[in-house]
Amino acid sequence: MTPLKRSLNSENIYILGTGNFGRLVLQGLRRLGLKPHAFIDLNPLNVGKSIDGIYVKSLVEVLKGHVIVASNRNNIKYLYGLLDKNVGLTYDLCDFVFDDFVYEEIDLDWSPARVTSEIKNFLMRVKDGDRDGLGVSLNSLDIVLTEKCSLKCKDCSNLMQYYTAPKNSDHVSLLEELGVVLAAVDRISEVRLIGGEPLLYKNLDEVLFFLSSFDNFGEIVIYTNGTIVPKESLLSVSTDPRFRYQISDYGSLSKNTSKLVETLSEKNIRYVHDRVLSWQDCATIDRKNRSPEQTEFVYSNCCVNDAFTLLHGKIFGCPFSAHAENLNAIPMFKKDSVDIRTLNTSQIVARLKELKNIRFLGACSYCNGRDYTVAKVPAAIQTSQPLHYMPIKEPLQNPRSHKVSER
Repeated sequence: MTPLKRSLNSENIYILGTGNFGRLVLQGLRRLGLKPHAFIDLNPLNVGKSIDGIYVKSLVEVLKGHVIVASNRNNIKYLYGLLDKNVGLTYDLCDFVFDDFVYEEIDLDWSPARVTSEIKNFLMRVKDGDRDGLGVSLNSLDIVLTEKCSLKCKDCSNLMQYYTAPKNSDHVSLLEELGVVLAAVDRISEVRLIGGEPLLYKNLDEVLFFLSSFDNFGEIVIYTNGTIVPKESLLSVSTDPRFRYQISDYGSLSKNTSKLVETLSEKNIRYVHDRVLSWQDCATIDRKNRSPEQTEFVYSNCCVNDAFTLLHGKIFGCPFSAHAENLNAIPMFKKDSVDIRTLNTSQIVARLKELKNIRFLGACSYCNGRDYTVAKVPAAIQTSQPLHYMPIKEPLQNPRSHKVSER
């Protein structure tokens, strides 16, 4: 029996978080012979429910006990801050439950392959956080290869529906930028090649070949919508066991999903195939009337607040920030991004550390948010024309919007 397990036997145990990751933590605790008293969830809509036979309470209802923080997102410091306000609570991160963890399939939104990937990246992130002293490690970095897409989804969270003249990233510049980033950081858990539709990028095989020469990343994930089957030259460089295709299946719109899955299987190329039915309603661009505390809540609970995004030579704090600025739809906020074209290695590291610890982004004041309170919409509803938006020129007057602090 581990010291942690022995210390928990005499206490009421709670799991903070009821999503897919929280349910995996529950499974892990049960394997250790521990029976949680209840889930805790910050979303009032989940309070009072029963999930996998465990009742869900609000945080204010729990006055004493030990909390296992079940989050694989970039909000751990924020959650610790909430728990510190109650002197009757102690807490631990959930990483210990995944020692020798064997997943027993349950009804999650994630496929078994996705479960394995999420746990692996979470554990890498915990390890990287322990050594993130002089250097810097990133959980996720989106590489925008192209603004072009084979679908025209009106609710795309990466704002592709607003581009009237989408273009590819310059190939030579992109490889130079990738070299600069990978030389500067200690490690990136997940490098995500995205668009638009990345399989429209004719130099994708060269990008993969270039990335394969580095060893300071966990895996490379190519996000595709199932409309295109890769060419042979791309397939031949995709067999690296660190590479994976993430297939978002939108039914009849993803017309080549079956052929894609068949081809990847034949070539022994890793892939995850997920049927996607809904998205968050987060694709509008307009001013939000939020207090700094409300904006901090939105950012801290955002599902992509650790999805740094490389676009045209700058690393942004999130995809919305990157594309809203690229579209000239919102004011430019200098602290929302790191311009790797103008900085040396030590400066890039310092700025990435600041970006990791920012209270919230300036772009958050124009985003609907991607936290658990945001409504859902049907996925991949098509539009025949690019959507119109009204550029916002003047920033909100909020001197605290970019305060950097340990979250």
